[in-house]
Amino acid sequence: RELKTLEGKNLNAEKKARREALELTLNKIKTQEGIYMQPMLAAQWSYLYSMMNQADQVPGKDALNRYTELAGETQALQRSLD
Repeated sequence: RELKTLEGKNLNAEKKARREALELTLNKIKTQEGIYMQPMLAAQWSYLYSMMNQADQVPGKDALNRYTELAGETQALQRSLD
């Protein structure tokens, strides 16, 4: 939503910088459309969730390590926007 409010040609420098930061963050979260694109953060979270949700056993060490990595990346993105 905030990205939509920062559209237009008459933005001051602060709003332009905020828009660029939001666009960079969005690019790290959302996978670009195309063939064989690298899965970004949202797709990685979705994959991990489905993998853990469908398992008939306790998640393994690799899954838990990946959860910790994704949580750290998500927190870093949140801090970069604050």
